[in-house]
Amino acid sequence: MATRQEQFVATHARDIEAPVILMVGALFDFVAGRVIRAPRFVRAARAEWMFRLLQEPRRLGRRYTLDVVRFLARLLWMKTSRRRRPSSIKRRLRPEN
Repeated sequence: MATRQEQFVATHARDIEAPVILMVGALFDFVAGRVIRAPRFVRAARAEWMFRLLQEPRRLGRRYTLDVVRFLARLLWMKTSRRRRPSSIKRRLRPEN
């Protein structure tokens, strides 16, 4: 499931007429001090997502658990399925001589 900012951009990108649209997530909440960032050692371990999940389990639980499991299951299915890539993609992936 896409976040609200991703849904907004998908719906309004053509109306905005900008060459680049940046989605910054919780950046402004962190800068404003509304949301506390993880301690430095947690960030260094690349586990800030877990710190945030523990802070806001109801809001982030699905995104960090169920959606990730669905993504990994789909990725595994794509890797193991017998479906072949369309020939147009195969041509683009072939190294040029």
